[in-house]
Amino acid sequence: MAVVKMKRASIICAVDMKERVLEKLQEHGCLQVSDIGEDALFQEMEVSEPPSCEELEVVRYILRYLDSYGSEQKGLLETFIGSKQKISIRQMMEVVDSLDLASLHEICLSDEIRLNAIIGERQELLSRKEALLPWKEFSGPLDILKHTRSCRVQPVSIPQGTLDVFTAKMQECGTPFYHYHVSDYNRRTYLVCICLGDGLESALSEVGGTIHNLHDISGSAATALSDIEVALEALEKEEQEIRSRALSMMDKRKALRIAHDYYSFIQDRYNFSGRFGHTLRTAVLSGWVPADAADDMKRDLETLGAVELVLEDPAPSDNVPVVLKNHPLIEPFEVVTNLYGFPKYGEVDPTPLLAPFFFVFFGLALTDAGYGIMLSVLSYLALTRLTLVPSGKKIFRLLLFGGISTIIFGALTGSWFGDAFDLLPPYLGFLQTFRHSITLFDPISDPLLMLGVALALGIVQVLTGITIKMVINIREGRVMEGLAEQAPWLVFIPGLVLLGVSSQAMPDLAGIARWVSIAGALLVMLGASRNQRSILLKPFVGLYGLYGVVGYLGDVLSYARLLALGLGTGVIGIVVNQIAMLARGIPFLGIVVTAVIMAGGHAFNLVINTLGSFVHSGRLQFVEFFTKFFEGGGKAFKPLKRDGKFTILES
Repeated sequence: MAVVKMKRASIICAVDMKERVLEKLQEHGCLQVSDIGEDALFQEMEVSEPPSCEELEVVRYILRYLDSYGSEQKGLLETFIGSKQKISIRQMMEVVDSLDLASLHEICLSDEIRLNAIIGERQELLSRKEALLPWKEFSGPLDILKHTRSCRVQPVSIPQGTLDVFTAKMQECGTPFYHYHVSDYNRRTYLVCICLGDGLESALSEVGGTIHNLHDISGSAATALSDIEVALEALEKEEQEIRSRALSMMDKRKALRIAHDYYSFIQDRYNFSGRFGHTLRTAVLSGWVPADAADDMKRDLETLGAVELVLEDPAPSDNVPVVLKNHPLIEPFEVVTNLYGFPKYGEVDPTPLLAPFFFVFFGLALTDAGYGIMLSVLSYLALTRLTLVPSGKKIFRLLLFGGISTIIFGALTGSWFGDAFDLLPPYLGFLQTFRHSITLFDPISDPLLMLGVALALGIVQVLTGITIKMVINIREGRVMEGLAEQAPWLVFIPGLVLLGVSSQAMPDLAGIARWVSIAGALLVMLGASRNQRSILLKPFVGLYGLYGVVGYLGDVLSYARLLALGLGTGVIGIVVNQIAMLARGIPFLGIVVTAVIMAGGHAFNLVINTLGSFVHSGRLQFVEFFTKFFEGGGKAFKPLKRDGKFTILES
């Protein structure tokens, strides 16, 4: 249960075997490809784009086009989490072979081109409609509104209320003038003006008027508008046909997603084919492989023929990728570790060390057995009903363990959906009896006891972190550093705790606690000043080292958030119950409203406080625990494998 041992792998093959080697490596899924480096004998080669890239882009285009017409109906869990289809590589290839990509692509592409054209045509028709609506009441044909040899005939519009000003301006010009009022529309007055000379543009400019050219429209405005409506209806019908055609292809999306992943596997191999170093006839690929998977990978490669696999131990300067391997009960807690970062290669894996603490802290923070049952059931349903990727499985297994922990600590503190058991009718009194029989204490009525438990757990975890750092130092040969910098705190902090407890509950131990504390303080000062050469400065350096107890005290006090979170969950649950009971007296609908309030309120409380319990339990690991011994900074192992966006390959 630690960081997996890795091997540097070099694969040597003939140049024409590269694709087969990559396919076998992708199938095996255990090699992280690295660069060749600056070896003069081997240079990374340029490769041309294979035909598979075009097919992948075609599939992506069709999926984007179909998804624009609506998404699939999913369940609640699938909506928030997502799930993938489990399929074998043989079934995947059968699906790909059955798809007529060229035909689907042609249909989608032509329909999309036509749809874009329809949008443009509709916009043009709507613009023409808007321009003709003010002239609807003009009964004559519009093409007669054009200049004659002796006079000017011009449709115009002016701001509403400016007709007198416009007429006066025309009269000032001295040009014989006549106007026919057509309509008032959208705060403008529409006119047909007839004049025998110039001055129309000047008068229109004075009032903010506009000239309209309608002589290219045959027939009346009403007829033209009717024709536009017919054209719009035809476009709408054509658009509906395109939509119906797209909806009829929706059942192809499942197969298209499978094809997407199939071609993406080929694309991935192409992306890595340029990572080969090569001579004239030989190619070499370098990377990292878990030591326990190297033999299987070697046997798989040997089935190809003339392929050689060379394995080497990592050099101290190598940046080795990290794989974590833990017991199935510990593995879900890798989610917490990975949120902080991966350990460096060769560093201790903190997952087994944090797992029991996170389990306990999560339960104490949520502290409601009813919520624990709901969380466990939902997590179990997600694990059994959804096809999840490994990381998704880890998250829900972690939440399942968190639910179990919450059931335990919720039962011990007597919280079942807040105080819901107190509201049960008399004939269910046996549940109340059962609740009291397993309750140890109530954090709401006795918060100091809960605070004491939280702080005690904090002290234990802080001391555990210090102990781990001491063991690491000693194991790596830094014996004096471990004995001088960590060991004294393992005497001083317990001494202070014992001194505080004895002053309240065990006065007989007060003397021993005092001497243990003094001895621990002296050891801390001695360890802190060991590298100070000046005898005069040693006491001051030692006192400064002793000041570190303030930091440890702050770390321990951070665990009081477990009390706050636990009380918050319980109090909100009680408030939800009280509000629901107030609604019980509503005539006819009281029971329904009460049920809705309780269901919605407790669901909200569960979601919010589950998130808070996860975040703050993780924070205690990152800030108060990991800082004592864990550096991190490692990079995750990312092998070449068949990692589908929509599918999970069955082995």
